Amino acid sequence: MPYRRLPNTDTKRLKAIRTIISASEDLPTFKLPFSFKSLQQVKSILPNFEREIILQKEALKHQVSRQKEYTQAIKKARLYVSHFIQVLNMAITRGDLPSSTLKFYGLKSNRLPSISNENSLIRVGRKIIEGERERTLNGGNPITNPTIALVNVRFEKFLELNQHQKVIKENYIRASNNVAKLRPEIDKLIQAIWNEIEGFFGNLPDDGKREMSKSFGVEYVFRKSELSSDVEEPIEKTTEEETNKKVSDDPVQYSISF
Repeated sequence: MPYRRLPNTDTKRLKAIRTIISASEDLPTFKLPFSFKSLQQVKSILPNFEREIILQKEALKHQVSRQKEYTQAIKKARLYVSHFIQVLNMAITRGDLPSSTLKFYGLKSNRLPSISNENSLIRVGRKIIEGERERTLNGGNPITNPTIALVNVRFEKFLELNQHQKVIKENYIRASNNVAKLRPEIDKLIQAIWNEIEGFFGNLPDDGKREMSKSFGVEYVFRKSELSSDVEEPIEKTTEEETNKKVSDDPVQYSISF
């Protein structure tokens, strides 16, 4: 005998709510298989749930669409900052500049500082740009190939996209949190309405009760042991937690590193 299965993804939650509403549109109140209060509750919560899911998906879409450009900006900024420091160190090695020059850039040795992540790149890049300006203002000859102007162009482009990605991440996290807060209430509401629906059709034979309940969105699936050659069980490829780790039709928990 098939068993009832509650929605386990946001797409299925939306489908369940929309089916409840659409199946009730042409029915008078006294023919509803659930209370009018329940209908008002789902109509009230649906717009909020839809809005937060849309915001969540849009934030993820924007992040993904700019990721290639952002990755290139990081590579260019890292390349120019590291090359500038290498040229500076070579000038010191040749004796063209004294080793004390390093203090302008916040460097303690001629070793290339770590700029493997965005935060370290921002920290070192700012010190290099500020240090070169301070040194030249004190009469020092500018470093060339690359000049600090070229370094700054690449660095500012990286900073611009870095800030953009942070805003998108914040928007995504905010929408994801709002969706997560709504899920328990929606799950509880769907379960309560499905209970009402099954109770309303409880006087029918089991097959009839299921068919009538399905018209209002109640979902039934067969156990594997009950499947026959002409009955296919709906495939559940992911749980909500798994779905939240990749891009799909459902909102996902996409990680953005900074």
